[in-house]
Amino acid sequence: KLSQEEKMTLSMGNIKSVLKLDVSAMILSRDEKIVFVVLRYDGTIKILDISDLYSPKVIGSLITPEKDTYSPRSYLDALALSSDEKTLFISNFLHLEIIDVADLQSPKRILFTNTSLFERQELMRDVNMFRTSIALDETTKTLFVAGLGLLAFDISNITNPTLLKVIKNPLRDQSGEQKIYHANEIKLSLDKKVLFLANNTLDIYDISNPKENILLLSSLPT
Repeated sequence: KLSQEEKMTLSMGNIKSVLKLDVSAMILSRDEKIVFVVLRYDGTIKILDISDLYSPKVIGSLITPEKDTYSPRSYLDALALSSDEKTLFISNFLHLEIIDVADLQSPKRILFTNTSLFERQELMRDVNMFRTSIALDETTKTLFVAGLGLLAFDISNITNPTLLKVIKNPLRDQSGEQKIYHANEIKLSLDKKVLFLANNTLDIYDISNPKENILLLSSLPT
């Protein structure tokens, strides 16, 4: 029979190590030996070797360039890692960063660009309240970014992504009136042909050919 202390240990797990980093987002490599993190406030990228769980260490770092005052950094970034684990995609909906992480000790920035659709300065003040979610389809070379709206980017040319479509406009509803739309989460089906978008509804899109058309299949209240 387990003691109360043993039950607590099993339910909570054992802390193997602590590395003091104020992290807003992270993603693991497939072998779970490397973790990529973005630091809160300044957006610095850190690459950690966690092969020894008792002694994790920072092996690479990249400082994010200065942000303009119109589009401040959100505290809630989202990350996606290419299947070959050589390219890292980072977005807070206002900015898109693409990082070459082939050399873990010396990551290099490929792109830093503003992706904001905002037209009104006052909307920017509350951006930190909103979550960002991104999904990568490497077959069609498309990156989906959800936050205050939903965007699709063609990343065929990784140094110059182009906006394919504004799937959800954060400032306009169907009547054309101003309305803030916030998407909480996006997921792609295993075959990368269907996109699921969650907010106060569950929207389901056909993305089998995103460069030609992105079709809303259904929308269910949640």
